[in-house]
Amino acid sequence: MEKHVIKWDLYSVDLKAYPELQSTKIPSLLFISKFFDDGIEKFKKSMGLTEQYIATEMKSTVALESSIMINRWVHNKQVDIKTRATKFDGRKVIMEQIICSEDEILITQTTLSISFDIYRRKSCYFDEKIAINYKKFIDSAHY
Repeated sequence: MEKHVIKWDLYSVDLKAYPELQSTKIPSLLFISKFFDDGIEKFKKSMGLTEQYIATEMKSTVALESSIMINRWVHNKQVDIKTRATKFDGRKVIMEQIICSEDEILITQTTLSISFDIYRRKSCYFDEKIAINYKKFIDSAHY
């Protein structure tokens, strides 16, 4: 029996830069959101949604819905923010993210995002190159 491989895009945060997070107290949603946003921005760039692309094509993404589940917080030197696309239909994408410490899942977030034409101010299909990148990422998880 082959093992199912789940592919994640990884972004690590050194908590020494955030002394207020070096306790077992659950951080504010401001910090949690920032970590998830940074992870999604890094992931979007890897799909081709770079700052240059957004400025040139006037297309980006907009989050329509997001949910967060906080399990607990662990004082540690580093946390990892893992991001992946799980479903994609050409116009919208479901992103899953986790904040973990030493492979323990602390916080999870699921976000539904759409491709958005900034100039026309409405949803649109992702450009073909970006759509292919999303599909390749999702399809790269294998059994």
